[in-house]
Amino acid sequence: MLRMAKIVAAAAVSALLMFSGLFPVRAAVAGDAVGEPSARIVEFGVYDVVSSPVDQSGAVSGTANAVRGLRLLQGTDRVPARVGVNFGMRFQLIGSAAAYPIETRVVYPKAMVNPETGRSATVETFGAEIKPGPNYHGFTFEHEWELLPGVWRFQIYSRGRLLLEKAFTVYRPGDQV
Repeated sequence: MLRMAKIVAAAAVSALLMFSGLFPVRAAVAGDAVGEPSARIVEFGVYDVVSSPVDQSGAVSGTANAVRGLRLLQGTDRVPARVGVNFGMRFQLIGSAAAYPIETRVVYPKAMVNPETGRSATVETFGAEIKPGPNYHGFTFEHEWELLPGVWRFQIYSRGRLLLEKAFTVYRPGDQV
């Protein structure tokens, strides 16, 4: 099953939001509309994630992960394509003191196809309402068919406007990196 560790569980994640650390990132996009928040990436890379599956009928696999805890293992934008690897980004909205509706997207380097169901997607989109403070958007490789080498893009939108994007290069271990 495809397990997206994403914002859908942000309300249940408040206890996990105790990490902080800044990594220089060129991907943050500033907000410009009055009353619209901007966002910044707090950290990104490979994580140790504690999560539980939730139904997500729109996902290629039909499931997602509700994140209950996470720890950054390595700050990097290069990710090995290996079952069990969790990667993503922690980000923070700026200029919003209340829960705020967003849309998260993962853009795959090519179509991801679930061989069991025949479902496929090159982009997966999920709506969520997030709280102020750091939030997490990521992905867990759980099946061989999810191991797509190339550039993966994690995006956060608000009301149709891109707030930020972070690109990761997924590579097969043993390939030249």
